[in-house]
Parts: sequence; structure tokens; C-alpha cells
Amino acid sequence: MANSSGFKKYLSNTSWLFAEKIFRIFTNLFITIWLARYLGPEQFGTFNYAISFVALFSVLSTLGLDNLINKELLAHPSESKSILGSSFVLRIIGAILLCLLSISTISILRPEDTMMLTFVVIISLTFFFNVFDIIKYWFQSHVQAKYSAIADGIALFIGAIAKIILILNEAPLVSFVWLVLIEAIILSIILLIIYKRKSNQISKWTFSKDKAKYLLQEAWPLILAGTLYVLYTRVDQIMLGEIVGDSSVGIYSAAVRISESWIFIPTIIATSFFPAMLNARKIDYSLYIQRTKHLLNIMAFLGLCAGIGVWLLAKPFISLTFGS
Repeated sequence: MANSSGFKKYLSNTSWLFAEKIFRIFTNLFITIWLARYLGPEQFGTFNYAISFVALFSVLSTLGLDNLINKELLAHPSESKSILGSSFVLRIIGAILLCLLSISTISILRPEDTMMLTFVVIISLTFFFNVFDIIKYWFQSHVQAKYSAIADGIALFIGAIAKIILILNEAPLVSFVWLVLIEAIILSIILLIIYKRKSNQISKWTFSKDKAKYLLQEAWPLILAGTLYVLYTRVDQIMLGEIVGDSSVGIYSAAVRISESWIFIPTIIATSFFPAMLNARKIDYSLYIQRTKHLLNIMAFLGLCAGIGVWLLAKPFISLTFGS
């Protein structure tokens, strides 16, 4: 297996994703701690409440197309221009729906909170630039995840430096909210540049009504699953903000970020080996089932190790980093 060129290709692909995610997790951890200390529980809670609130409607932006795009690009590489173009248009429509729904909902929940309304509007705009994330799936379908990892890494580094500058200059909370939008713009520009350097042109993407209809038909179970997942992972912070207050959201969101910091590992493994799993399904269904069982066993083992690790290290880590 180690001598297989295919295995080496997937291992290299996974290594790039791991490197980017490890860089991301440690950078975000450092920035989160510093930002929480600077803003304090209440402002940090307000910041995370706005992000979580918009995230509740994020499924409308992606329309459950993320994993489906990757699958379609792998299954029908000759139709890549149509798949990308149709997905792009659908996600633009989804971003419009997200903006309208998130803004109208926050206006109803907090009619007199103009600051929160401003934050939600700014963060909602990021999804118009996140539509270019479909370029990442093109890279992944060609087992070239290093390019999306490089783009994410550069955008993350620029964003981290900008946050440090804002903290040192004692910038107001709204500056950090604007930075969320700026990071999305930077990432989209980098993805476009790399995609073009690989001899590709967005102008060659085509919209197909039939393809768009097919994608939506295939995506509706993913939309449902994605909606339930986002509700499960985000609604707790929204409830805390409405019932207890933004200060509690600040403390809770800091704990969530620390305890969930390991989740990138199974995500990377699943994403990187998805093409291999799909090919196994085409060739030998029994082999596909066997590989799926092995993958799930690995995921369960990683989850158990992470849970025990966080449980043992939480108290000394929090005391050291966040203080009282």
C-alpha cells in the first residue's frame, strides 16, 4: 500500500489539508484567547452571537451543495463547467435568501438593537464571496487540495495579522466584524487567482437549467440534514443570548471553540479519501463497505481519544490561557 502511487497521492493531498487545518486551529486558538481577553465576555459574546445567528441560515447559502458538487465533479468530469456554473448561480440565489431572512429575523427578535442589526448585515454579506468556495471542490475532485489549503492559509494569516493590529490599536468591536467580511473577500480573490493560474477561467462556466434542477433535487436531503446540524450546533448560543445575555454567550463560545478544536481531523480524513471511497463503490461494492467500516472505526477511535484528552486538559488549559 505504501508503494502505491495512488496512496501516495491521497496521502500528499491529506497532508496539505492537515497542515492548513493545524495552522488554522493554533492561529484561531491564539487569536480567540487574545480577542476574548481584549473584548471581555459581553463584547466577545455579542460578536459570537452575530456570527452564530447568521450561521443559522447558512444552509440557505450553500443549499446543501458542498458535498454534492464534489461528488458530481468526480462522477462527471466532462461536465465540470456546467456543474460549477449552475452551482455558482444557485449559491448566489442562496446568499440573497440568507441575507433577507437573517436581517428580517434579527429585526423581529431585537427591534431596537441597531448595533446587532449592523453586525448581522455585515456578516451576511460574506456569503456572497463564499460562493467561490466551489473552486475548492474542483481542486478536491482533482486531488489537488494543496491549492485550497494554500488559499485558506494565506487568508487566515492576513486575517490574524489584521486582528492583532486592531487589538494593539484598541479598535472598537465593529472593526472586528468588518474584518470577517474582509477575510471572505481576500479568500475569494486568492482562490480566483490560483484557479486562473491552473489555466481555468470562470467565464467558461455555464449555467444549465436542467443541471441546476438536478442539483436541487439531489441536494434536498443534504439541505435538511445541514439545517438540523446547524440548528444543533448554533441554536444554543442564540438561546443563551436571548435568555441569559451576551456575556454568557462569550464564556460559552470560548469553551465551545476549545472543546471542538479537534474536529478538523475526521473532517480532513473524510474529505481527502472521499474520491477513493467513491471509486471503490464503482469497482467493488463489498470493498466500498469494507473501507467504510474501517473509516468509521477510525472516526470513533479519534472521537474517544479527543474526548478524553479535552476532559483531562480543560481545567489547566483554561486557567492558563483565559485566566479568571
